This record gives sequence, structure tokens and C-alpha cells, in this order.
Amino acid sequence: LIQNDKKLLSFSLDNQIKVWNVESKQLEYSFNRTEPTTKQILTSDEKLLILGTISGTIQVLDFESGTQVFEFKDAHDSDIHSFALSSDNKYLISVAYGNFIKIWDLEKRTLEYTIENSYALAIYSVVITSD
Repeated sequence: LIQNDKKLLSFSLDNQIKVWNVESKQLEYSFNRTEPTTKQILTSDEKLLILGTISGTIQVLDFESGTQVFEFKDAHDSDIHSFALSSDNKYLISVAYGNFIKIWDLEKRTLEYTIENSYALAIYSVVITSD
């Protein structure tokens, strides 16, 4: 739920993203993507919608228009499993099937760090703590 719990986003297998009004139970708008998304996250200011695709690409969209702002092509070798955002929305952390955690600078639009976890079979989720 977003915008004071008044809107809901849904993502479907036909690559549609829909924004619903919870109070009226009506579809407000929708937009199509070119490939299925496996993970989604919305920045806390609700300006950017970030999608992880089945091919390992990270797409950054303007939330209101659905227009792609930029992407990290082939960010991972497989589908994205988890995202986390820093509290200031500057850094995106992504995880795909495998042993790599990647930290992206959304302002600079660059990969800042790659952390290799050699102690796990696969990493499926990531969370940022407040400290």
C-alpha cells in the first residue's frame, strides 16, 4: 500500500503493473513492461519504482508516468530475488540467485560495490538496518 494506504500496486505475469485505488476499488492506471518482474520496490518518496527482471536487469521507472528513467542492464546473471533501499533512497542493494550482493548508487547511476558471500549456497534476501 502506498500514498497513505490509499493505493495498491499489483504486478502480473502478463507484464502489467496496475495502480488501484483502495477506497473506490477502481483501477487508476496501468502500464506494460517488456519482461516479467521478479522483485519490486518503491522509493519512500514514491517517485521511483524499481523493478528486478527475470533476466537480471534492474529497471528504474518514474512512478507517476511509468516511463523508464534508466536501467542497470545485466545487473545480475539471473533473476532478482531481493531489494533494499537506504533510508535516503540513494543506495539500492540487490540480490539474485548466487553469492553476490550489489550496492548501486541511484543518484550516480553506478555500481558502487559488489560483495561476494562465499559461505552460503545462495543469497535470497537482503535488509538494511537503521544503524
